[in-house]
Amino acid sequence: MSAGILTVGVVPKSTRNPYFEDCRLGAQEAAEELGFNLSWDGPPVPDAHRQAQIVESWASDRIPVIAVSVESRTTLSPVLKQARARGTKILTWDSDGEQKDVDYMADALQTLDPPVVGMLSMFSPTYRCARAVEAAEMTGDDVTVVGFDFEPETLSYMQSGFIKATHAQRQYYFGYMVPYVLYSMKVLGASKTMDILGSQMVDESRFNAGIDVVKADQVDDYNAFLDSLGIGG
Repeated sequence: MSAGILTVGVVPKSTRNPYFEDCRLGAQEAAEELGFNLSWDGPPVPDAHRQAQIVESWASDRIPVIAVSVESRTTLSPVLKQARARGTKILTWDSDGEQKDVDYMADALQTLDPPVVGMLSMFSPTYRCARAVEAAEMTGDDVTVVGFDFEPETLSYMQSGFIKATHAQRQYYFGYMVPYVLYSMKVLGASKTMDILGSQMVDESRFNAGIDVVKADQVDDYNAFLDSLGIGG
């Protein structure tokens, strides 16, 4: 660590996941803009025990502010509490959701009465809804699917007409805001930081980073936007 320069530690769930790589790029821009050192480290694949080791090491090295995308609350909560007790400021970010079973959904599409006319996916594997529509030998005209996230398979189903629209997370800005908030908390203090973030706070502890609504006929334009940020596929 460079003397006199704040170091901010950020732990993703996986360093090989493209989503978290986009977050890293946003975090790096924030570091360059604000002038702090960014330590970005995590397991190649989701591993709560490895995340805990990183947090323990950074806390021992006196990194003053650490953010963690928690893989397991059971494993990490005690470690985060210990780090807080030593004076480290801790922020948690990101969340996961469970996948639905394609066969179960396909059966529901074929048998429910009244029939299913629409499906809304709340988590990233939206394409599983489209798979279910396809497995039920139906089309996007039979069942309107609106999804969440911008997975490659989701885009493919949007282009083929099975998914009408999706809600895309702003992971670049998510990544940007995580170390930005940590930096502000260290330099300005928690109270002034909360004043700055006030208009985008859901409540006392949750920040709304917003989402982008992308319709099927807007995919090319949205991909061009992602390319302009350097995170396009």
